[in-house]
Amino acid sequence: MKSWTEQQTQSAEQTNDRYTKLLQALRDRRTKLQTALNAESPQQQITANLPLILGILGAACVAAILGVRLFNPEIQMEWVASGQVIQFVTVMVLLSVTTALSLSRVIQENTLGTLLGGIAGYVLAQGVGRAAARDVARGVRANQQAQARAESVGKKGAQAGRSGRAVE
Repeated sequence: MKSWTEQQTQSAEQTNDRYTKLLQALRDRRTKLQTALNAESPQQQITANLPLILGILGAACVAAILGVRLFNPEIQMEWVASGQVIQFVTVMVLLSVTTALSLSRVIQENTLGTLLGGIAGYVLAQGVGRAAARDVARGVRANQQAQARAESVGKKGAQAGRSGRAVE
């Protein structure tokens, strides 16, 4: 038979083992909680990388503007006069900012859909409206040039008729 001291020692050792296991489980749980709390949220990640994102976006916008110079002067003038270049850059900026805000969960799904739909509608309406206005302006210019030529030919014909010469 075990003595009372041996029983008490064994009981204390068992209790100590249980407390040691419990203490280790609590330490593991605290480590997991601290890791979860210290993990960067999407907002923090985007905020930390914002200078890089803005640098890349700025470089892409400048490249788009300078890329126009690769084309012949007539096309360059058409794109710049129609506003397509600046509109493209603006849409790139808007889409990038909207994407960054949605990835960081600042903008929710329903708001994101509304913003993207609004941007797409604006771009499509501007493109169609400007194209129609350019076509009308070209038609007006062509009509004015044709009338000017007709008047010029008419004046030459009238002058030729008075002098008796043929119209050139």
